[in-house]
Amino acid sequence: MSKKNRNATSGKPLNASPVTHEPEVPQNWPDGHVRVELTGNETDECVKVWIHGYMHFLHATTARALQEKLEKALTEWNESKDAKTAILGVEISSV
Repeated sequence: MSKKNRNATSGKPLNASPVTHEPEVPQNWPDGHVRVELTGNETDECVKVWIHGYMHFLHATTARALQEKLEKALTEWNESKDAKTAILGVEISSV
């Protein structure tokens, strides 16, 4: 798909909210939530990413930056008291 054609469709589903949240019940995990494919030579970007039905075209550098930011945020979450409470289902007292 050419850049001009891709921008005309915007990659968004009709009548969709620009903000999405995890559904209450998983839908076709993980492909119903997130999917990644390489693009063909006809596009400037190299990766297509779908998150909850929204399609995004990313350059390799943007995809790498997203990966790094996700890893940092998930590391912080995994080390947090909130994550331990969510996983164990109990309040963790600080030491």
